[in-house]
Amino acid sequence: MLLTITIVFTLLQVVFTFLLFITSVHGPNSLPSFAIIWLGLTQLVIWLSHGKFRKGDKIYMALYQIIIGLVTTGTGPGVFFIAEKYDAYKWNFRMENTKIYDVRDELLLTEDGNPFGIQFSFKAEFPETNYYYISPLLRPQINPSGRKPYPNDMRVLNFSANPPLKREYYFKKGVVYDIVFEMVPGYLWNNPQPRPVKNKLKAKFCMQYPIENVQTLTRNEFEAIITNDIPDKYETMLHGTTYGDYHSGKGLAYTLNEYNPHDFYTTYKKNQIEECKSYQPAG
Repeated sequence: MLLTITIVFTLLQVVFTFLLFITSVHGPNSLPSFAIIWLGLTQLVIWLSHGKFRKGDKIYMALYQIIIGLVTTGTGPGVFFIAEKYDAYKWNFRMENTKIYDVRDELLLTEDGNPFGIQFSFKAEFPETNYYYISPLLRPQINPSGRKPYPNDMRVLNFSANPPLKREYYFKKGVVYDIVFEMVPGYLWNNPQPRPVKNKLKAKFCMQYPIENVQTLTRNEFEAIITNDIPDKYETMLHGTTYGDYHSGKGLAYTLNEYNPHDFYTTYKKNQIEECKSYQPAG
């Protein structure tokens, strides 16, 4: 009987560990590691108690083994809580100890010198060697609570780092990286069906207008936004760091220079960049 009880709780704990692994897909990244540690510890306890109790009174020892099995198995949900707290601590440590400085911004120009987007660059040092999700957010200064994505919000077109990275977004501790993001307005998408024409920009890009009865902006509202002729500094933030993060207590950050959405739109029209033919993600 004692062996049966021990095996039953062993199987329950193995199944629970498997469930923790599945949960980790949308849960803490460290959950699988903590789940394995938990399984090892609970198995150690339950099999040590099995070895101790098997020489005693069978009825009482079986009862004790059931209690130990329930207690060890019952600690399982705490594994998720511990992993969540650990990941939060690790994330905060990485954010607070990632150094960002010498932040610059300037116009990204076409070959013929027309404003095409914004080049946003900075130097960075990281507290440990690992993968870091670091991505800039640049947007006009219209940021009420609950603000939705805006056509003139900038999206990343190209990313580079010096010294060059052997693996994308994998940074080494103690190395000063000069990181450059080339960014364009969010409505300028990669053309999913480029055509063999002399104008490379026309072949590569298209302008994604709102879909009627699907998106909140009408075509007229959308065009009024992207042709806005008022230059201004853009609000900036670096995801994965505290730079520009209002909640970090360091306040908002802005570009050094002013940018005019109408200038970008004028360049796109000059290069005959057309409206996207269908609604699909940028490539």
